[in-house]
Amino acid sequence: MNLIRVNPLRDFDRVFDRFWSDFPLAAHQGSQTTAERTWAPSVDIEETENALVFTMDVPGLEKSDINISVENNQLTITGERKPGENSGETLLSERWTGKIFRSFRLTATVDAENISANLKNGVLTLVVPKREEARPRQIPVSVQ
Repeated sequence: MNLIRVNPLRDFDRVFDRFWSDFPLAAHQGSQTTAERTWAPSVDIEETENALVFTMDVPGLEKSDINISVENNQLTITGERKPGENSGETLLSERWTGKIFRSFRLTATVDAENISANLKNGVLTLVVPKREEARPRQIPVSVQ
């Protein structure tokens, strides 16, 4: 059962974005600073009998850094990881900072009103329950 629609072009774009991120002067970045770039964290989506479970690594983000919304069956996760406070001169900075963005089209078979989210140890887990009518059910067999 296909409950979400994935955009293969977005995945293709992510491959190129990751490739070009190693070249700070790459033309595709234009005048963007590191803080202006958007990071699309990888996500695992599991379908259970009663829900879709989205698991996303968001290291360094706190609850207050993450925004989750649903509008017109579009699940959107945004946030921002800001640079840490330094007491001295930064000699090397390889950790990613900036905005995050992921968006998923949900089908009408999910219950968008009852989505729950949990953040633990840098892992964001969203549980998107299925509507009752979309869940598998047993049909009793009667004997005549």
